[in-house]
Amino acid sequence: MSSENDDIKNALTTEQEEFKLKGADDYPYDFSDLCDEHQRVAQTILDMYDRVQDKNIFKHQIKTQFKLGKEIFVNKDENPLVKHIESQGCFCAIQGHVTEADKDGNIVKYPVVSFVADTRQYEKVYRSLVEQIKEYFVHKDDNSIK
Repeated sequence: MSSENDDIKNALTTEQEEFKLKGADDYPYDFSDLCDEHQRVAQTILDMYDRVQDKNIFKHQIKTQFKLGKEIFVNKDENPLVKHIESQGCFCAIQGHVTEADKDGNIVKYPVVSFVADTRQYEKVYRSLVEQIKEYFVHKDDNSIK
């Protein structure tokens, strides 16, 4: 019983933080002196909002467009097909990236690669791929295919 009374006494004597109702002027930024570029960004966001029906799509577009998430670049040299092509003496060049957001909101950039070679090199890569596929199925355990 005394601990309950102590709690009440402590609550009555403890100084409380003053309550402050946030208003329109309590944003962390001062919007009164926006430059033209900042106003164009705000207008772009409003235009994007007008074109989108789904809140999740809008959120995704804002995160992607304004690069709010972490950017993750997928390394082309870790791709098995690129590794195989380059093992045959050819080169794959990055031409750009396809951008996608993952489930955590990070921006994932997948490389778009080109493989330019004369027809003999293409044929060499093609034959070696066909040979690898053939070997895979010849030596694969028949019980594992379902």
